[in-house]
Amino acid sequence: MEKNKSYNESCIEGAKKLLLESLQITKKDKIVILSTEGMVEFTKFLIKAVVNLNKKDICNIVIPEEFRPVKSVPDLLVDIAQKANGVIHITERRAEEDFTFIRPLRSICETNQCKYLYLYDAKLDYLGEGGINADYGIVNKKTIKVAELLKESSKIFVSSDYGTSLSFELYNTVVPRGPIFGKGQYINQAPEGETMSVPIEESFEGKLIVDGPVTGVGKLRELIRWEFEKGKVIKCEGNKSDLDKLFKILKSSDSNIRSLEGISIAEFALGTNDWARADENISNCEKVSGTVHFGMGHRVGGIGKERGEKYHFDSMLINNVSVKIKSKTGKLIELIISGKLML
Repeated sequence: MEKNKSYNESCIEGAKKLLLESLQITKKDKIVILSTEGMVEFTKFLIKAVVNLNKKDICNIVIPEEFRPVKSVPDLLVDIAQKANGVIHITERRAEEDFTFIRPLRSICETNQCKYLYLYDAKLDYLGEGGINADYGIVNKKTIKVAELLKESSKIFVSSDYGTSLSFELYNTVVPRGPIFGKGQYINQAPEGETMSVPIEESFEGKLIVDGPVTGVGKLRELIRWEFEKGKVIKCEGNKSDLDKLFKILKSSDSNIRSLEGISIAEFALGTNDWARADENISNCEKVSGTVHFGMGHRVGGIGKERGEKYHFDSMLINNVSVKIKSKTGKLIELIISGKLML
């Protein structure tokens, strides 16, 4: 019983960090906790933290499962985003909502300078002893340092024991996504701690062997092998059920997709959170220090070519991945060695 009490207190502590250190809310701020029916248990700890902090101007809106997938942003939420200082959105991932609800709501919040913090498939462990209950200062520092190194790169090399062998160049824009909202920043995801960049499409060549979770699919039955030429998939192999599920998910979001072949690379990112631990949830795994993920489909951050896709998914490399950076001065830097971030 004492152990459970201690764990509950740790979860509340993590929730407080999310409110005070990430969102940086004050007693005057108007905060909305928007959650789906399946995330009520997680939401309870945020509410307990709010009560603990004696915060009054806050409400919780729960979206019933019967109302999903949400096809558009209700006028009520548009109104809320115009008046609130922050929205915390806790939801189970549904691909159909990405371009119809999540991204539009995110955009509305940003336009109205309302901080929007979202969590996909969050577990209590993230609050209690995982990536949310982290030292935000350390995570921020590492995230920024990785961004500095990537900005000075002329070429990136990624390899793994499973056979990943990639080389590519990056666009100039590199985005450090630490847990603390920066000045003029209105969008963030928790757990946080990753540095995001975008490969120059034509430079992206080689094999990507995925051993971690994939957006919407979760834990794989077997490895997925992607082969790229000039930034496009020319070959894809893996468990048929996994690949069929991925294609079905992408099709539910974008009816124009015809095949997994021809999909374009869209993102390269590295995890920087020493407190996060790998599981089947890609939104958590991509923050784990020493991991790498690649996004495909719709471009991120307005960087790179606009191709019109209405889907974006990530594929994780978790075990024994290595990343080398060739700097603009010709120096070769080993950033990740066998899954360990060298910072």
